[in-house]
Amino acid sequence: MNTKHLKILVIGGSAAQGDNLSAGNSFAEQFARRIEQSGQPVFMEYHTPIDLNKVTNVLYYLNIHRYDLILLQMGHSFLTEPGHFSELLIRKTHQPANTMTLLPEESAFLTHGNSWFNKLKGQVKKGFLHTLNSVNRIGRLRDLVYYLSDALHYLQPYGYKVVLLTPVPDQSPVNDWLRKQGRALFVRMGEAYGIPVFDTQTHIKNGEEYFESADDSRLSGVSQELLGSELYEFYENLMIKQRREAVARSSFRRRLPRDN
Repeated sequence: MNTKHLKILVIGGSAAQGDNLSAGNSFAEQFARRIEQSGQPVFMEYHTPIDLNKVTNVLYYLNIHRYDLILLQMGHSFLTEPGHFSELLIRKTHQPANTMTLLPEESAFLTHGNSWFNKLKGQVKKGFLHTLNSVNRIGRLRDLVYYLSDALHYLQPYGYKVVLLTPVPDQSPVNDWLRKQGRALFVRMGEAYGIPVFDTQTHIKNGEEYFESADDSRLSGVSQELLGSELYEFYENLMIKQRREAVARSSFRRRLPRDN
């Protein structure tokens, strides 16, 4: 049995913390528990809550070499409708990535109710965003590309031990639309930088059964358990693929002709 601890770094928001659940029930903890059940001890280090625009700042101050696996659960609060809808349309002033700034709490963003009036208003806003997106006028999505590129560029040399999670859905029409656009960008950019992407939206939908309540954006315990289980299966398949590729490379090197 392998007694060496698997060192896991978790960078993310409230979903990674499972802050609405009792200890041990977040998807990250459930993922780690499944690894331990396979006989591999786990050590986990959390940097939460943190959102996309602060990730590279934190990475600069960490020794990435010491971790065996890095889970990036980013973009949730970044792709949430702020207090003023117009803020989604404006691009931010980008700060240099090597300056540490305070980490934003996701509670700084408004939680929108799920009444019929808010649903109707959300649908109108979603239609407006969809129209603007066709002409690349949504500042928040353009900022997402900037910040995500910054983080993935920094992590590209360690891509073999990084897993990028796409943003989970939301019950708000605006937030759900933003996160679906974010999902497509995460998948495309993960492929471009050679970093594996775990698509949460394949397993979690925007139905009420996946959330704490009908007017709550926090994932339910069932959703967290489902994500933990599916992430473990994704990780196992990823390890199998990497071992096969390592064997293939080793076999190829042995077949290379040697100089006399």
